[in-house]
Amino acid sequence: MTISTLNNHQKQAVEYSSGSLIVLAGPGSGKTKVLTHKIAHILNNSFNERFKILALTFTNKAADEMKQRVEKLVNDTKTVSRVFVGTFHSFAYKTLKSYGSYIGIPSDFIIYDKKEDLYKILFDGIIKYIQKERTGETKEIILSEKYYNTALLEKDISKIFYKIEKIKNQIFTTNDFSNSYLYSPEIGIILDRLYPNPPIPLEHNSAYTLLVAVMLSAQTTDKMVNKVTPQLFKKANTPELMATLEVETIQKLIQKIGLAPTKAKNLKKMAQQLIDGGGVQSD
Repeated sequence: MTISTLNNHQKQAVEYSSGSLIVLAGPGSGKTKVLTHKIAHILNNSFNERFKILALTFTNKAADEMKQRVEKLVNDTKTVSRVFVGTFHSFAYKTLKSYGSYIGIPSDFIIYDKKEDLYKILFDGIIKYIQKERTGETKEIILSEKYYNTALLEKDISKIFYKIEKIKNQIFTTNDFSNSYLYSPEIGIILDRLYPNPPIPLEHNSAYTLLVAVMLSAQTTDKMVNKVTPQLFKKANTPELMATLEVETIQKLIQKIGLAPTKAKNLKKMAQQLIDGGGVQSD
């Protein structure tokens, strides 16, 4: 393998070996080139070692391209067997197939990834609920009146599915949802059955405050985040205001939910980066 085709920054990333490394780069800047050369560099310098390398990407096309590049770069193609290059999904699938039994998942599990399969699961669930309505096991009689025969439900099932998908992509409070154009009594019942314990939405009032809330939620629950963001946003609900706060002030506001001082530093740093970059854009 030659690294003569790499620029100085790429070469530095490939040869770095002192711990974790994050490569931040834009489209077309050679990120895949750096990754494949780094994998090959590690393999070529650990010929007698037994450790393995895990390389994950988002698409099968990208994974196949990375495999081909690594094979061309290594000195001995046998060492490629020490590398797993694939998608997050394929790695998870392989792991569950091999070790799922330890957490109660049989090795013959099925992944429903086709829309038709998801329609069928949704259809069967609604039919079961309709049967409960007809036998008096529910408080209200709504679905069985609208879908008094299965043909009507079969006709509507794709519309119901896509409406649920749209609702999932929104951030609703209970009151917001009941007043939205997406709400109907039928959809309300179906969602209650599908999501009896819906996630608590992160409280926010702008694109920036949502970004901050999401950043905080990476180390704790959304419910805990909602306990500190009201006071935090009273002091700083824009990048400009957040950048003016001392790190110690931010830390005092978020430490009650167990967040480390580095999180406060990162909030201030992110605010300044947004200011320098022109701010955060709303939808």
